[in-house]
Amino acid sequence: MRTQSTRKAVGSLNSPEMYIRLTSLEMERSRREMERNRLLDRVRILDERITKIVEEQSEMRQRIEVLSGNRPVDAPVLPKDGSNGGFGFTY
Repeated sequence: MRTQSTRKAVGSLNSPEMYIRLTSLEMERSRREMERNRLLDRVRILDERITKIVEEQSEMRQRIEVLSGNRPVDAPVLPKDGSNGGFGFTY
């Protein structure tokens, strides 16, 4: 004896199960598109912030070079007395 749980959807377009499945897939597609768009917006916002950070770093490096008399930024300035640079503690 066949039951509802073992019966498969009929392969015709007149079957209500086919319309329910079609509607279900359409709703899932819509949700996935909304999710994708939100993620793409988030990535765009992150990319913009990363670009701004790089610009700010570049500006800060230029200011440091000007203030330090054109000394390269990567070269740390160490005090001549052997201290750790004024933090007041040692490891």
